[in-house]
Amino acid sequence: MSSAIGLILIITGWFIQAKEFYQGKKAFNQTFLALYGLGVLFLAYDSYKMGLETIAFLNFLCFIGAGAVFLMNFKK
Repeated sequence: MSSAIGLILIITGWFIQAKEFYQGKKAFNQTFLALYGLGVLFLAYDSYKMGLETIAFLNFLCFIGAGAVFLMNFKK
């Protein structure tokens, strides 16, 4: 169930980001980054729970990357 929630969050974030690009904006949308980060965190949790430590670690790295970009956008 956690994977489904994570993927729904990621898909929702991508729809928001696509809308921004369609409107001519080239920067990352903060809502997209937050939803993407939360989504991969759910995926990491679910992977870890299922014993897939490598996949959980890689998803956690994606979470860190999204968080770093999220924080860099705030500094602008």
